[in-house]
Amino acid sequence: MTTRRYIGPVTTLAVVGVVGTGLWLANVAQNPASPTPAAEASSAPAAVASPVPAVAASPAPAAPAGPAGPAAQEFPAKAEYVGKIPLPGRVLSVEISVDGQNAKAYACDNAGIESWLSGPAVDGALRLTDTTGADRLNGQLRNGSVVGTLWIGERSWEFEAPRVVGDYAN
Repeated sequence: MTTRRYIGPVTTLAVVGVVGTGLWLANVAQNPASPTPAAEASSAPAAVASPVPAVAASPAPAAPAGPAGPAAQEFPAKAEYVGKIPLPGRVLSVEISVDGQNAKAYACDNAGIESWLSGPAVDGALRLTDTTGADRLNGQLRNGSVVGTLWIGERSWEFEAPRVVGDYAN
């Protein structure tokens, strides 16, 4: 009879786990760019890992070279890009939305770094700033990803933000 005594609590824990996972997945589907919790800021540049949502499996081929070098890639009419910059004990998320020739970006680490940026998206290049001009993001479209530098005040980080595809993209 010892095993019967544990069936009720084990079943309850399993049901709570399934419901919790379902709620978490529903939240992620509603808000795909949720940054992860974080700790203290760092000034060391870091490479970008992979985004949370799915990314395009096959990047666009390299642009053919012209007389002045490689031809610039153009942004799609609407596209979303997400990059993650690993920092000590946390992740700095960079989310970029391109709509026509305008772009907006949001950078956040849930521990003190948060910035909204906007600006032009022309000829495959981004030049985004916040309202004060202290924070900025410069990026270039390369093989389907935005590659560039994010400055928040005096600190800067290199990043790569692959294009978001599937259910998470607008």
